[in-house]
Amino acid sequence: MTYRIRSLPIADLEFKRIPVNCLASNGNSFVKWKRVGMPKIKQDFIECVFYLYLDRESAEQGLSPKASGFLIEHEHHRM
Repeated sequence: MTYRIRSLPIADLEFKRIPVNCLASNGNSFVKWKRVGMPKIKQDFIECVFYLYLDRESAEQGLSPKASGFLIEHEHHRM
């Protein structure tokens, strides 16, 4: 079985958002919406999920995965 790895931008994750009151350096207040909690992965990216097994045989048979995760890409911009 062959899988194609593709990136999952953070913008494509569905986070709950909460309003946070902020204060700009000029004294003006504004609301910034912050992402919180565990995001929901959109259905078209569900193939980015992976499972970790103890050995190849367990993986091929799909027996007792020991961990799971999903691949994401996050660009970090320095300020």
